[in-house]
Amino acid sequence: QGSGLVGLGGGPLSLVSRLAADQIEPKFSYCLLPRNIKNYASKLKFGKNAVISGEGVVVSTPLLSRGSSTFYYLTLEGASVGGKNIENNLTKGNIIIDSGTTLTLLETNFYNDLEAAVKEVIGLNPILQPPQGYNLCYDKTSFRSVPE
Repeated sequence: QGSGLVGLGGGPLSLVSRLAADQIEPKFSYCLLPRNIKNYASKLKFGKNAVISGEGVVVSTPLLSRGSSTFYYLTLEGASVGGKNIENNLTKGNIIIDSGTTLTLLETNFYNDLEAAVKEVIGLNPILQPPQGYNLCYDKTSFRSVPE
């Protein structure tokens, strides 16, 4: 159940940019918890309070500036499927993070390698003539269990 929308992009109308105009350090940090966790709340912090902390190992990913100030870029180095590493040999800042987008779009060669690895791990043939963009659709009746 949402109660609003916060613009965190780098553009001039975003909340981060507006806070910077009021002499607040233009940075933010957040930790989003799964929706089914009831006793804890997700956190969103701004300015000097935007620190990365927590119990145990806390990992952060550096964001890069590139071209448009609206987007947050990071470097996708690769992925792992079934213990097999698939490297993404593209340049730094090769992917953007967009919390409002439901699709994942990857560079063609990297996606093809990733798709081949997923098919190999699943070990079944995808359905014939899947809807466009859904190359990894399978008939669920052919699964006994989902691979880890």
